[in-house]
Amino acid sequence: MKHILITIAAMLLVGCGESQQSVPPAQTQPAEPVSEAPAQPSPQAEEATSTTDNWDGKQKWEIKTSSGKITEGWEPFAYDSNDEFDPFLLRRSTSGNWDGKQKWEIKTSSGKITEGWEPFAYDSNDEFDPFLLRRRTSGNWDGKQKWEIKTSSGKITEGWEPYAYDSNDEQDPFLLRRRTSGNWDGNQKWEIKTSSGKITEGWEPYAYDSNDEQDPFLLRRRIK
Repeated sequence: MKHILITIAAMLLVGCGESQQSVPPAQTQPAEPVSEAPAQPSPQAEEATSTTDNWDGKQKWEIKTSSGKITEGWEPFAYDSNDEFDPFLLRRSTSGNWDGKQKWEIKTSSGKITEGWEPFAYDSNDEFDPFLLRRRTSGNWDGKQKWEIKTSSGKITEGWEPYAYDSNDEQDPFLLRRRTSGNWDGNQKWEIKTSSGKITEGWEPYAYDSNDEQDPFLLRRRIK
């Protein structure tokens, strides 16, 4: 059992469990908070001085492991490839508007990003089917949405969104996505960094580095 504890209204418990395509029911338990640590940018981070008007610079987040169930009101956002028993990570906003009744389902891609499903995480230890997909089963959801994905090649390309991390790729671990249907801002830009033990206000947790025992959580924010 591995514990990663994070504050600013963020609590989590990373447990151990068997990787699976869907998550069976189980109860969740919140983690205990620890003292804050100053956030430091990662070496791969995009540098910026300000955020875009389309981004909430005051947003705050709470994160936890799934404990075998995607709890109502929580969103699956990342995957710990080295946790065999409880690999799925969940998040919810503790500021602003957040749908506390939202529900999600998840699956592996089976080699294809199915129409109506969104790529959201990556299993670095699955050589044959590493991409994980999600879709909302409550509220508004575009069942016709389509996505394309690629690695960053060392740069977060304008118009692409960082969404996952391949812990076993030392040269090009960051994964990007963009929608090829519906409304999508082709001029958007993003900045990323590691959490350094704290989910900084105005930053969103979006991925997890399973091979980094000290600082596994990756954060992002829009700068354009």
